[in-house]
Amino acid sequence: MKRPPKFGKARVRGRRALRSWIFRVAVVLAVLGGTGYAGLWAFGKLERRQSRGLVAKAEGYLKEGQGEEARMGLETALRLDPKNAQALRMLARLREAQGAGPEAMDAMRRLSESGQMTLDDLSAYAVMAARQGDMPLAERLADAAARGGNPVLGHLLRAEVGMAGNNTEGVEKELRAAAEEDKSGMAAMPLARFLISQGLTAQSGPEVLEILRGASKRQDAVGAEALAMGLRSGVVPRAEVQQWIAAARSHPGAGPRVWAAADMVEIALDPKSKGDVARRAAERVRGKPVEERVAVMAWAMQVGEPQVASGLITPEEAAQVAGVFSVWLDSLSMQGRWDEVSAALMREGQPLPGFLAELYRGRALVERGKVEEGRQAYAKALEAAYAKREDFIQAVAYLGTAGEDWAFEQGLRRALKDFPDKRGDVMRAVVPAVAARRDLARTLKVYEIASQVEGMDGDLTMQNDRDYLALVLGMPVDARAVALRSEANPRDFSFRVTNAMALLRAGRGKEALKVLEDCEPDVHVESLVPSQRMVVAAALAAGGKPKEAEYVAATILPASLSAQEAVFLVEELKKALPVQGSGGG
Repeated sequence: MKRPPKFGKARVRGRRALRSWIFRVAVVLAVLGGTGYAGLWAFGKLERRQSRGLVAKAEGYLKEGQGEEARMGLETALRLDPKNAQALRMLARLREAQGAGPEAMDAMRRLSESGQMTLDDLSAYAVMAARQGDMPLAERLADAAARGGNPVLGHLLRAEVGMAGNNTEGVEKELRAAAEEDKSGMAAMPLARFLISQGLTAQSGPEVLEILRGASKRQDAVGAEALAMGLRSGVVPRAEVQQWIAAARSHPGAGPRVWAAADMVEIALDPKSKGDVARRAAERVRGKPVEERVAVMAWAMQVGEPQVASGLITPEEAAQVAGVFSVWLDSLSMQGRWDEVSAALMREGQPLPGFLAELYRGRALVERGKVEEGRQAYAKALEAAYAKREDFIQAVAYLGTAGEDWAFEQGLRRALKDFPDKRGDVMRAVVPAVAARRDLARTLKVYEIASQVEGMDGDLTMQNDRDYLALVLGMPVDARAVALRSEANPRDFSFRVTNAMALLRAGRGKEALKVLEDCEPDVHVESLVPSQRMVVAAALAAGGKPKEAEYVAATILPASLSAQEAVFLVEELKKALPVQGSGGG
């Protein structure tokens, strides 16, 4: 065989060398040329990483109640990465909570345009649109959910839209349609919740009980919530209550909220048991995450067992988060452990913002007899808080709880005058804070101050609340105006309660009972707040039904009433005893 010509080999080697050289050049060019692209890609990746980090920081700010810091962090995160879905979600909900509806809607629109919207986001967007008055958009979003193969969600969203528009009939219709469409039975729970919120009647009560009995058989969080809902609403027959309590405590899907519902009902049935119940609640969460223990702490303080609360976390655990630290300090304050409060505030790294630390410090000083120093700390705290409206409102509410009346009243007047768009937030913050002291005279003072502010004196709800407080305190009110408000708002039970209270004070017990019993729709007494139950019990006693009165009174946790309400109820029940003793009622 002839060998190939030498030049042939040379050509092959040359071609291979050329291809090898071209490949190397291509690789080099790719590396060199790609450096710019790789740099841009890495830079974009860095920005996205920074954006995610800012979202995580914003979550921390929200946990500590620092809304403005969270907002600024989220807006910066979106400048770095405009399509950061989590930042858009959080910003939308935060801005809505802050009363900035248009900005909230803009964030949801951008989330929708990003192509990252989930069904949960769609639901939130629909509800938000309805709250902001954009009903056409809300309905389109609900229809989109239904067209997306989820008719149950479509019905539930239309119900949410109806709720935002105060269309209760439409809400019930959509919830019933969802419950009928849903084969899993899950959609029946929102229906039960809605019926409870409307006040249980002779017709709706059995239906709700049947729904909750069925749902409680589930071995998940839904089943546990059904048990808690039944206990909280009072729909469970008295003979079955203990069985439901036991089931709630042993349910595999139960957590602190469900256990608290069972514990509250047990305490209502036997107020003397609250200490034992609180200690058992604490034992259930020993070794659990701090969040679970803090929930039980707050509950223990609510039922008047702060010594149980303070032992649930260590000072080191409390100092990690401002909100937890504040709850822990409150538990010490309720026990009068002021030296420990002061010492905790002096530790390096305590997490409270400056104004709040000054408030706690001021109270500890006042309680330890250093009144002038304490009031100086209060004044310093108010000035420090004024830069942020949310902080200032929180500071005023704290002073209301602390009982520093002069500083509180000055701060309240300033907040109502300087923040006209936040007056509702101010009242929602300060009224419960002052009411926690269980002295209606102090709570009435809040309403008197508010009624002197231009633009607030015509608020019917505020007038009604003010007259209720005055009546319990035995002060004169315009009974005719009270009756007219009740007649003009027949479906608002709170107006009826005040009217009944006026009739009770006038010695017209049977008329008071009729006002409460003739309401439409019927109201189940267990769905009422403690002060309303108190008036119902008093009206039953004065109306000649002492046994029913005692039953309703037994469902009221004594610590949930003011001192004046408790005295009034006892007096009305005592008046009914002769009737009961003679076999009447």
